[in-house]
Amino acid sequence: MQLFLVASSMEKLLDSIVKLVAMISNEKVQSVASRLQKAGSDKSAFAFTEVLQTPAALGVAKQVISAWHDTTINASELAYMLLTASHVNEIGINNQRTELVWTGPVTPFVSARRTEQALIEVISSAEKTLFL
Repeated sequence: MQLFLVASSMEKLLDSIVKLVAMISNEKVQSVASRLQKAGSDKSAFAFTEVLQTPAALGVAKQVISAWHDTTINASELAYMLLTASHVNEIGINNQRTELVWTGPVTPFVSARRTEQALIEVISSAEKTLFL
């Protein structure tokens, strides 16, 4: 039963961290992490409240703090968790790309790939299956 409680607490903490880093800038995450590393064993909200201004971000920060209190993780470990989540979030955002595919008539004003070209690229890059 104890292992389930630890896993549940950790899952709540991870979920709240993911929510937080998705809504604040990488710079703010770094600032919070820096303040946490200076905090030592103190599990207070000051590291968050000094940096975050929006009610939505502060609300999610309260979820992080609440979940953090249910774990044995120290402030420095939480700081590294925030930095890691922010880094992964940034990579995910940078790996997404949107390209314009033109289905209309040929025009000298729009420099875009034709639909057929885009479909051929998607089909040929499929490794196992393709769902359309």
